[in-house]
Amino acid sequence: MVAKANAARGNLVAACEHYEIAIERQPDNTNFHCQLGALQWRLGRVEAGASFKKAIELAPGFAIAHAALAAWYLQNGMVEAADQASRTAMQLSPEENSILQSRAAVLEAIGEMDAAWNLVSLLVQRKFTPIPLMRLYGRMAFSHGQQPAAIALVLEQLKVLKLSVWDRARLHFTAAELLDSLQQYHEAFEHARRGNLLVAPGYDQKSHERTFDTLIEYFTRPRMRSMPKGTDRSEKPVFIVGMPRSGTSLVEQILASHPAVHGAGELDFMSHVLAGTVQMVSARPEQYPACLDKLTIEQADGMAQIYLKPLISMNPAAARITDKLPLNFLHLGLIALLMPGARVIDCRRDRRDACLSCFFALFEGGNEFKFDLNNTAHFYDQHRRLMDHWKNSLELPTLEVSYEDLVTDPENQTRRMLGFLGLPWDEQCLAFHQSKRPVSSSSIQQVRQPLYRSSIGRWRNYERHLTGLK
Repeated sequence: MVAKANAARGNLVAACEHYEIAIERQPDNTNFHCQLGALQWRLGRVEAGASFKKAIELAPGFAIAHAALAAWYLQNGMVEAADQASRTAMQLSPEENSILQSRAAVLEAIGEMDAAWNLVSLLVQRKFTPIPLMRLYGRMAFSHGQQPAAIALVLEQLKVLKLSVWDRARLHFTAAELLDSLQQYHEAFEHARRGNLLVAPGYDQKSHERTFDTLIEYFTRPRMRSMPKGTDRSEKPVFIVGMPRSGTSLVEQILASHPAVHGAGELDFMSHVLAGTVQMVSARPEQYPACLDKLTIEQADGMAQIYLKPLISMNPAAARITDKLPLNFLHLGLIALLMPGARVIDCRRDRRDACLSCFFALFEGGNEFKFDLNNTAHFYDQHRRLMDHWKNSLELPTLEVSYEDLVTDPENQTRRMLGFLGLPWDEQCLAFHQSKRPVSSSSIQQVRQPLYRSSIGRWRNYERHLTGLK
């Protein structure tokens, strides 16, 4: 079939087009819808979920489609929906390897670690070793003392010649994490370096500096005081911001253990709000933020509701709802205009540890600065420059939280955060690792464990590689 041939050659757009033509001719072909969804997912298209749902609508007993939908839900942070879809898939086909893999990933996300590990171990024994399972196996191996077996299997997989660039990178990052846990630091760094080189996009330091300059020059204290602001003073939204890997997941997990707080995870709402605001004032994206000169109170109120309505619908009873997308720090000027009742928690971490942790992490999209340590350091400095500016120019209530202080003095720092949010003390916040709330961030394993201090000063293990970060 032409669609399959194009997909095999990596021509995903052409393959999608052929599947769409095939579906026009055979609209009830369940497999076509499922294959189209898989291709759309690989291309980052939001229609992928709809394609999987259509396949299920046509054939409710199609277990693979339920498992695919579960995996798609999980990647998009909809963990509870992923749980239900993967349960259905398991009921329909309890021995299918790909379905067991999908279920294991969901079990990890909902905190059922032993059940997840049992499935992972079974699949490894069956010699079922697709890349997503290798990633999951690598993440879980440390807590079960299986790093040597896991690294041996990952290194064996790296010998396979017909891996895509991204799959090879994923294996290198898995190897880096495992070798780091075995204190083989030079080898770990080398795998992280190879993984980053394979998939590094371009990063223009000057262009990023101009972006930060533009924000700083526009959002001045006098201008912010004179501009119209939204009238909805809801105190529900709490923006947890900072550099990636600066403790945002830990902060959210601690706060979300409080009965009055709902942890919403990493939401992309603000990017839609920004695009909608620009469109509303009849401007082009490159005219932001100057186009905000045209913003009226009515428009500010309307755009605020685009964020607040879906946020509050997640848990209407919650007193506070956290959004922990780290790079929302770029939007704090707009947030101050639209939602002046919001609160901000600014997560800070040692520059060297934060940059190194980014270098070792594989983000599937965005964060183009993280693939080179010099670029990571550059972005870190620009981020701190902007946060210092927000501190002086915005009236948004903001609390700085040091990762190092939080790890070494969790009770006092947690009391600070709860006091800042106007919430009473609750002992459950100190037992955050026992919470069963769904988690889908890259820090999933860390927030399922009690606090540990080994991540403080981790950079010293790699000091010879970090001369530019001192």
